[in-house]
Amino acid sequence: MAEIIAFASGKGGTGKSTAAANIGAALAKLGENVLLLDMDMGQPSLDAYLGVTDKASWNLLDVFENSCTIRQAILPVRACNGLSVIPASAIRGPELLNTGRLRKFLEVLDSGFDRVLMDLPPGSRAPYGSAVALADRTIFVSTQDRVSALAVKRMADSMEERARMRSCVILNRVRTDLVKLHELPPAEEAAAAAGLPVLGIIPEDVEILLADEAGAHCVNLPTKGCAAFLRIARRLRGEHVKIRLTEKG
Repeated sequence: MAEIIAFASGKGGTGKSTAAANIGAALAKLGENVLLLDMDMGQPSLDAYLGVTDKASWNLLDVFENSCTIRQAILPVRACNGLSVIPASAIRGPELLNTGRLRKFLEVLDSGFDRVLMDLPPGSRAPYGSAVALADRTIFVSTQDRVSALAVKRMADSMEERARMRSCVILNRVRTDLVKLHELPPAEEAAAAAGLPVLGIIPEDVEILLADEAGAHCVNLPTKGCAAFLRIARRLRGEHVKIRLTEKG
């Protein structure tokens, strides 16, 4: 049975979808079969990040409306063996993603996947609550500013205790240079403000931005951001990889 992981954020602009795509690619690089679900109906992004938009014939809404099968909607990412994606609808559909339908959908997913990563819309928009209730764990993605970290804390505080205990946070786009200038709080302060265990630190890396623009994952690049995604993937696989809140990459 695949592990279901929900990727969430307290607000937009944290790089959540980029993190989900690259962690999925990192897990695939480590030998797993990974499915990404873009659940941000009306604002799809994963297919663009992964460079497969022109190959998408079906989306998640089509599955829920029985216009196609799950297998037809799954789109392999040819540049990354072991990684697949089901895009979100660019039109509508969050009202269809209630807990009952999501549970049935996840139960009939191909058992060949090791993990299913659900990229949720930012904030508490539908289907955030339903997805978190069904996930084996929730990963919040936050930048190191206090507004983003506190938004994560508010959402985590609203979760049921069982779901909260299965949650953690990734601090993304960390700028150590701005910490030195006292313009941003250090990572350890942001982690404390979010109030959740830290799964990893992603340093600001221009190569990640360029990879997004080119429609490609970045985990094969020899950069600090690439190394950070791979460390997080190894932690998800149960490896003991030490987390240093002051790590730069």
